[in-house]
Amino acid sequence: MDVAFLYYSSPLSLCVDKIDIRTLPGLEEAVALVTVEADWVYAPPQAVSHFGSGGGYIHTMPYASRVFGLPRAHALRHTTR
Repeated sequence: MDVAFLYYSSPLSLCVDKIDIRTLPGLEEAVALVTVEADWVYAPPQAVSHFGSGGGYIHTMPYASRVFGLPRAHALRHTTR
């Protein structure tokens, strides 16, 4: 089972013992969502689904969704090697 977990702006393929880290498809699109200014990385604007709209109304807020809103660009997998 892969777990998407990390924002890193470059391709990454790493295996250490039983842990594999791989780049997810769509890395270029994930990097395009992020703003970098003077070595600071900003997540894309927060998207909020409003209660009562059935998920049909999503409003984009004028601020970022903080560090937890960074797009996931890599996956972690525990192998049985």
